[in-house]
Amino acid sequence: MMKNSTSMKWDLFIRTFHWSLVLAVLLTYLSGEFDVEELHGWFGYVLLVLIVARLIWGFIGSINARFITFIYSPRETLAYIASALRNKPIHYNSHNPAGAMMVFAKLGVLIMLVVSGLIYEGWGEYEGPLWSLHIVISDQLGLLAKHVHRLLPELLLVMIAMHLIGVIVATIQHKESFVRAMWYGRDKQ
Repeated sequence: MMKNSTSMKWDLFIRTFHWSLVLAVLLTYLSGEFDVEELHGWFGYVLLVLIVARLIWGFIGSINARFITFIYSPRETLAYIASALRNKPIHYNSHNPAGAMMVFAKLGVLIMLVVSGLIYEGWGEYEGPLWSLHIVISDQLGLLAKHVHRLLPELLLVMIAMHLIGVIVATIQHKESFVRAMWYGRDKQ
């Protein structure tokens, strides 16, 4: 794709979603680490709302926000990774194939975190929107949800670190500010 640094990369929804997600993930993680259960639950609900909104926007939002615009074939993904490793990355106006894979992977992990948290909250705490399901949720499923919910934050932290490294590398390779683009919508003001 041709480089067009004056075009809008990210709409207001995506930018607001991104920074809200950063804050919500941070607060959810910290409240979980410090055993502030009530806040942890509320921040988890904020994550749920953000994820549902992003999934909807991924189908009806602006062109760069739509999932269909950043689904790449394995061949294109490998070609992008090879070009980036040669320090001559192919330019994309929105998500490159590696970034797109990370978007889908992080969304998947966040969905599993929220669902496992809701299941555990209903089964183990008899609270939340699934509280009435504690009767039908088996102990095995409840314990699985509990373990998944406790393990996935570590995976998410690794993915966030990879995301940040990717942003730094892409910023250097493309000589444009990806953080600025996520803040203002464009890579140059």
